[in-house]
Amino acid sequence: MCYIIDLRPRKFILSGQPIGLIVANTQTIAQEAARLVKIEYQELPYVLTVEEAIEQSSFFPIDRRIVRGDVDKAMKQADYVFEGRLESVQF
Repeated sequence: MCYIIDLRPRKFILSGQPIGLIVANTQTIAQEAARLVKIEYQELPYVLTVEEAIEQSSFFPIDRRIVRGDVDKAMKQADYVFEGRLESVQF
């Protein structure tokens, strides 16, 4: 069994940003699934200074909220709950 979960945002904002998540019964199946994933990128102009970011309205939104609540209730109501180890590999 293997699931490929699409994590692509509308627009990538940094190098190394996750594009998806592969969940499989074995490492071999996960590696096979990873080889099947094809991504096409449209290269955008670089934003290298604060001034350029302001000019292009290209910056990270600041959202510094800490939300508190009933974790157990949220986990029970979630459509999917993934447990285990997560490794991120940047090529």
